[in-house]
Amino acid sequence: KASIVEGEEAQLKKEISILQELRHENILSLHNVYDEPQAYYLVSDIMIGGDLLTRLNAVGFFPEGEVCRIAKSILEAIRYIHDRSIVHRDVKPENILLASNEDSPQVKLADFGFAKKETVPNSFSTMCGTPAYVAPEIVNGLTYGSKVDMWSFGIVIWSMLVGYQPFRGETEKEVQRAIKSGEFVFDEEYWEDIHVDTKEFISSLLVLDPARRLSAR
Repeated sequence: KASIVEGEEAQLKKEISILQELRHENILSLHNVYDEPQAYYLVSDIMIGGDLLTRLNAVGFFPEGEVCRIAKSILEAIRYIHDRSIVHRDVKPENILLASNEDSPQVKLADFGFAKKETVPNSFSTMCGTPAYVAPEIVNGLTYGSKVDMWSFGIVIWSMLVGYQPFRGETEKEVQRAIKSGEFVFDEEYWEDIHVDTKEFISSLLVLDPARRLSAR
């Protein structure tokens, strides 16, 4: 507790409150919380495989069938929280954990530090998330809702398939410019063996207008 700065404790308690509501096989479960004089102890599932980004960096990219399996698990998790009016707001490979070091491990969505209840649709305005995965409506300073998770989910799928991201730049401003444009290219060198349905699915997620972007359901 000594290392908690002002405001962090309230955010931690909000995250704990959200996690205590969630029980899904593809979401990291919070089993217990101990509030001791010097520290909080949070007891969660053990995920010895680390995070998806570390695994992705080690292998370069995943076969399309494995991407499909992981994507389905994460999509089910996103649908579950959206059905409960919770928006994650930071979907990215670092926040997807692996249950083991084996091939094709179970995956779980984690880190609900930015998550928030959506009491009124598209009522969020806080600039949050991770630059390469953040949705254009956030970058543009517009109010937003649950569809920001679907944009980020599209970036995750793209990254798993080819090992790089669709919107890139040397600086954060360049990345933001690329996101605002919404323009991306399926470079034949990397995408020629990937099924057309997969490309169409990604294209239906990386849509500038959130009203036209696929929902988790």
